Formats: sequence, C-alpha cells, structure tokens
Amino acid sequence: MRTSIVAPLWLRLSHWQIFAHVSIVDIHVFEFDDEGNHIYGVEYPRQSLTGSATLGGLAIDCIAPEWMFRFKTAYNPAPKDLIDVHALAEKYGYEIPETHRG
Repeated sequence: MRTSIVAPLWLRLSHWQIFAHVSIVDIHVFEFDDEGNHIYGVEYPRQSLTGSATLGGLAIDCIAPEWMFRFKTAYNPAPKDLIDVHALAEKYGYEIPETHRG
C-alpha cells in the first residue's frame, strides 16, 4: 500500500515567501491499494495528483496547479482562498472569475 501526502502547489508560489512566518501547512492524507484504488482519506480525482513540489527538502506529490485553481474557484471564497487564487492566477496566467476578484 502507498500512503501519500498532498500539499497544495501554492506552497511553492512566490506569495509563500511573503507569508514565510506562517507555520501552518495544509496536508491531506490519503491511501491507495496496490491496484491504485483509493481506500482512505480525501478522494481527489486521480488526474489532479500530477504535481510535484519540495517541502523542507522532501520531494512530495501535490495537486497540479490547474486543478488547485479549479478547486479553489468552485465555491464562495474565504479571504485565504482569494490569496491562493490570486497567487495561482499571477503565477500561471489563469483568469480570475468575477466571484474571486475581491
């Protein structure tokens, strides 16, 4: 069995450096069986887990930026979500939906 830790790709974005004093990291744990079937935790779409990042020198799998943007713009945003959406849009050139321009 393989257990994965997924950290949102926005951890790697430039705005992370601005908030480097923040010691909170959003980690989602899930598990797949030997055949690749989801058996525990957050059930992310398989195709969304194609990103990669480094966290404290440790290589990790993460959500690809286009998927993170899609996830973050799928609901009414909290202030922290707006920060993420704007950072992703700036880094990757995504168009920010009107609902998330705040």
